[in-house]
Amino acid sequence: MFWKIYIKPYIVIIVAILLMIAALVPYMWTFAKFGISSNSDQWDHFGSYIGGIFSGLAFLGVVYQLHTTRLDQEKQDFERTFFMLLEQHNQKIQELNEKGIIDDLYNKIMNEKSSTNIDDIRSNFNFGKNLKKYSELNVYFLVLYRFLKYIYENDKFNSEKSNSKNKYSSMLRSFLSRKLLILLVFHLSINLDDKQYDEYRKYITYFSFLEHIDTLAIESDFLYRNIRQEHIKKEELYKQLVKIANGKNVNVDGLPYYAKKVLGHRLDKLYPLDELDKYYFSQRKYLFIYILSIFEENAFKGNPYYKDIQFTYQAYIQAMKEKLEISA
Repeated sequence: MFWKIYIKPYIVIIVAILLMIAALVPYMWTFAKFGISSNSDQWDHFGSYIGGIFSGLAFLGVVYQLHTTRLDQEKQDFERTFFMLLEQHNQKIQELNEKGIIDDLYNKIMNEKSSTNIDDIRSNFNFGKNLKKYSELNVYFLVLYRFLKYIYENDKFNSEKSNSKNKYSSMLRSFLSRKLLILLVFHLSINLDDKQYDEYRKYITYFSFLEHIDTLAIESDFLYRNIRQEHIKKEELYKQLVKIANGKNVNVDGLPYYAKKVLGHRLDKLYPLDELDKYYFSQRKYLFIYILSIFEENAFKGNPYYKDIQFTYQAYIQAMKEKLEISA
């Protein structure tokens, strides 16, 4: 257990100084009375006494050296395993991309009818025509889970102050495309009832794994499905949302009525729809709210739009949490 504790160099120095003071003060008080003795025997005894102190300090230095050597070895072992896992992880992503699985399943989800029930999508993926592709994606998600768990169990290296915090988890996250991130949160969302995924979601939150998820793209999808689709293209709506999020002037006058209404509410930091019917929260168009409700704030830490989005849709998020029985 001792070896698991990282001893800071300055702590060793402070302890050494305190031990010297604790040893010298009683000796000086008892034998020298804080004066300088002219008796050679006393100097001889003092030398022996000091020698004992430095022997103890030398032993402390050896212990510290053994500790740092052991820690360096642990870090080398961790990094060796980390980069081996990273190679396997990236190879799996490459296989998914070569087969077009990520693009196909992403399009299946994002282009699904807004009236489709989320449970129906899950059934289609687990038992329907998308089973084979989703099964291969599941294999990747299992690889990612084990990778995150490994980093979590060695978090002392991932959170070293000498490096950027979350150094290794951030490196891993950088290889996930935005489409793959959306597939990941979809996967963890539709399996909310399965307690085996609780730990997975914990790692996603702990490592702020959704920092770079495209919240604006999911939001535009959500809004698009809640206005008359024939009046505005989703790309145009997304473009306007990007302008809003970046604080730029948005001209809503030339937009259709429903789009103008939605974007107008968005500018005023109000949730865009007038009715909150819990029954419809299970529909595909509410996947955006589903994701915001299931994952904690720290999962999105660093995302430039999350705070604003969370405030805008707080009424929806609260209603969804109540429906899913998630504690606030």
